[in-house]
Amino acid sequence: MPLPRGADARSKKKLSLTWLLIALVTLVFLLTTTILLIGSYESKKKSLMETTLNLNLSNAERMSKT
Repeated sequence: MPLPRGADARSKKKLSLTWLLIALVTLVFLLTTTILLIGSYESKKKSLMETTLNLNLSNAERMSKT
């Protein structure tokens, strides 16, 4: 018995559970990596700025004594 016309089209559009899980894992991996990279960048930037300001303060204090 032949399949109805709509049934063949619907079977091609279905995604298997395996592909859905692979897509979900990939999406979670990419989002986690992006969040970690942004957090690391902000942390390094803050640390560098604090170090620079502290060095400038110590140099300014030394120069004011001379």
